Amino acid sequence: MYYLTHGDGWWQVKDSYYLLLRKNGCSSILQNFSPHRINESKNPDFPKWTIIRDPMKRFISGLAYDMEQIGLDKAKKLENFFIKNPQSLVHGNYHAYQLLRGFGAHTYMQSFTLINKSVNYVVKLEELTSFIEIHNDGVYDNRGQNPSSKEANEYANFLVSKMNQSDLENLFYVENKIYHDILNSELLWKWQYGNIF
Repeated sequence: MYYLTHGDGWWQVKDSYYLLLRKNGCSSILQNFSPHRINESKNPDFPKWTIIRDPMKRFISGLAYDMEQIGLDKAKKLENFFIKNPQSLVHGNYHAYQLLRGFGAHTYMQSFTLINKSVNYVVKLEELTSFIEIHNDGVYDNRGQNPSSKEANEYANFLVSKMNQSDLENLFYVENKIYHDILNSELLWKWQYGNIF
């Protein structure tokens, strides 16, 4: 079992516990199920689950989202810092957070949240609509409803293209390995499994 630290934590969804990971469909879950946040999972019989996303797609999406939150003009002033220090975005570098007042909250690696919290099921982001359809009467899929602007997405892709690709591969090596290991594990939820709660 993978152990899932540092995220938005547990939410109770019906008779289950959902581990929220930013930029992994959490708005759709919050809209569809109206869960409530909890400090700890109290019922050991409730299944625990989360949603995962391709690490690089999540990083770019989070980068665009966070840059838009602080303003692209401000983000562009720090271009050289982030091109030379991509680890500051994924590791919660204190200096970077001070510069941007919290910028980087959506680029923090999902594996950091997937440590020290056990889950029974992991849903791949691409299966989110099917998961919601099976577990809820109606489906509200928030993905793409509040997309970052075209300019923010283009700029995020530009920043990533300017980063040292070898450094990025090294930085995301463990993240990608964990992601692919989960996709090939018994934790991965498939629509054929049906309802888990």
